[in-house]
Amino acid sequence: MQHLIIRIICVVFLASIFLTERGAAENIASENPQTEAEEDIDCEDPPTAFDRKMCNGIEIQRLDKELNSVLEKALAATPKDGTTNDKRKERQQLIESQDAWNKFREENCAFIGGLEGGNNQWVTIFSQMCEKEMLEDRIKFLKKIAHEE
Repeated sequence: MQHLIIRIICVVFLASIFLTERGAAENIASENPQTEAEEDIDCEDPPTAFDRKMCNGIEIQRLDKELNSVLEKALAATPKDGTTNDKRKERQQLIESQDAWNKFREENCAFIGGLEGGNNQWVTIFSQMCEKEMLEDRIKFLKKIAHEE
């Protein structure tokens, strides 16, 4: 009977952690990611791994928005489909390239996070660091196409 009670307590505890982290992730993905708790986090020097993970999530969301904005400009600066002798220079090719890049970013950073990290929290942090670097590089690349750099 004692083992059953301990198991139930463990399940409830783990579920509360999952729901707390899931709720935090949903806040990051929302239109207004800054909650009062997040405003208190020092993202210049996060004191805990959880704070670092939250700050990384906020920065990734900002970079994703910037990427989408620059991608729109790059698409506008790319020749329309069927207007060149080389389809590799046209909008559809950029769209396909971006789709492939998104998949690569996801898989590559998950792999890097797994190689670098220890527990799940650190795997996530290392994965996020990879994502931030890849997003910054892709934004620079797309800015060149959009003639912003």
